[in-house]
Amino acid sequence: SWWNGVGGGGAATFTCPVTGVGNVQQGTNALRANITTAGANPWDVQTIHSGFIATPGLVHSLSFWAKSAVAGRQIRVVIQNTTYAAQDY
Repeated sequence: SWWNGVGGGGAATFTCPVTGVGNVQQGTNALRANITTAGANPWDVQTIHSGFIATPGLVHSLSFWAKSAVAGRQIRVVIQNTTYAAQDY
């Protein structure tokens, strides 16, 4: 259920499932995004997973693993439906 988008001068390749030596996270639920150019806007390179359905009234936990080849990079995680919630890491 991954959807990947690149625009605004961004450049990236996406791999799912992830396999092979050197990939810490692997399998059919892993996604590797190799971003070579970030683009002009934060949303110019994005990957979206639409398989999560929240149950009203319950607390949900989201966990992920991310790594950058360059120090100081950020990743923005967004949960969006009728509201927009974002956190930069």
